[in-house]
Amino acid sequence: MKETSIREAKSNLTRLLREVEKGRAVRLTRRGKPVAVLLSERQYERLTTAQGPDRGFLRFLSGWRREVIAKGLRFLSDDELSTLRDRSPRETTIES
Repeated sequence: MKETSIREAKSNLTRLLREVEKGRAVRLTRRGKPVAVLLSERQYERLTTAQGPDRGFLRFLSGWRREVIAKGLRFLSDDELSTLRDRSPRETTIES
C-alpha cells in the first residue's frame, strides 16, 4: 500500500485519486503515524455492504464467532464486545 503524508496528499490529490480509482489504496500519515486510508468507492462498498461472498464484516464476525464457540473456545460476550466499540461521532470531512 502506498503511504504519503497529509501535506503531500494535499499537493497531489488528483494523482492519488487516480491511484485509488485503479484499486490501489493509499495510507495517509501525520508526522509518520497512519491516520487514514483512501479507498476506491468499490473497495469501500465491499467493506461496508453485505452482499455476495463478501457478506460484510458483521456477518463474517457473527459466523466466525459461532464457529469458535462450537469448538469449545471462549469468545467475548455481547456486553464485552459492546464496551470495545468506538462510539465517537463519525467525521464526514477530511481535516489535516
